[in-house]
Amino acid sequence: MKKKLLTFFFIGTLIFSLSGCSSKQTPSDTTDSTDQQTESETLPEDSKAYEELSLALPVADHEGWSLSGTLTLPDGEDPFPAVILVHGSGPSDRNETIYENKPFKDIADGLAAHGIAVYRYDKRTYVYGKEMASDIDLTLKQETLIDASEAVKLLSDQPQIDASRIYVAGHSLGGQAIPLIQNMLKQYETQAAGYIFLAAPARDLAALMREQFDFLYSLTPVLSDTQKEQKEDVYAQLDQLNHLDELDSSQPILGAYPAYWRDLLTYDPVQTAEAMTEPCLLLQGEEDYQVTMTDFELWKSAFGEKENWTFQSFPGLTHLFMPGKKENANASYLTKQHVDEEVIQSIADFVQTN
Repeated sequence: MKKKLLTFFFIGTLIFSLSGCSSKQTPSDTTDSTDQQTESETLPEDSKAYEELSLALPVADHEGWSLSGTLTLPDGEDPFPAVILVHGSGPSDRNETIYENKPFKDIADGLAAHGIAVYRYDKRTYVYGKEMASDIDLTLKQETLIDASEAVKLLSDQPQIDASRIYVAGHSLGGQAIPLIQNMLKQYETQAAGYIFLAAPARDLAALMREQFDFLYSLTPVLSDTQKEQKEDVYAQLDQLNHLDELDSSQPILGAYPAYWRDLLTYDPVQTAEAMTEPCLLLQGEEDYQVTMTDFELWKSAFGEKENWTFQSFPGLTHLFMPGKKENANASYLTKQHVDEEVIQSIADFVQTN
């Protein structure tokens, strides 16, 4: 069967590149974005033994803005340990929905069965994409770091949560951002109990995107005229990332302004992570074509001998930690699946033993 080149690139989808960005909540939202109260949601009768509460996350640097979120609480006696989920690149809802797959929802449900609470929230660029589209000075700090750090503070104030056992789990770009989140929490004079890196890039995003495009185009060696034009445009933009100082600051490149790229490309996640003394768990799917085993081995080479770091890779799992094969690229995401139970168990074991 001939493979088709897909036009959706998960790791390469940056701030404003999805047409669904909106300042309005989607019909699936469970609470109004201005509601900062915690209130019970109605669950189906056959649901698992947990409770889901609406808990909005105020946006610290924008008065009046807030992000709808869901706090999943297990059955049992509180206070519970908790995991905060931080999204990958691009606008994303709290479930990190990709087609019919909802990896963050799966992780929340799975960890609740192990007695662990989970907080997930809509990403700022998902809720306020239109308002943010004109901010040419936007960086990863405004896109991700502030909200993730504020989520730790918010959860610390919840009576059902053990404030001394809050863990931060970042997926993809969110995982790469974890050392920066840890630094920001220090500025807040607080800290997480531990950190979980889920398919986290060790290399800069530009290099990763070039590798990803190389791989995807290799799947379709004979291109149509339209695909050839697309390929030329993509690689021309990738080349521009080597000359950011020569570019118009208001001209987006691959979904982000030069200021965003300039900030991100000067960040070395492995070097920054050297100062981390908290327990760290790094998980990687071996069939991930977006963040590959090359990145996993770079992390492991740097920190594999450190007692506070734990590494585990999973044969047969993709970037979403769901079954698939690398050569099928995004086609693996078109089928509704769930995060592998072994991944859930590994996260649960890490939280329960640290």
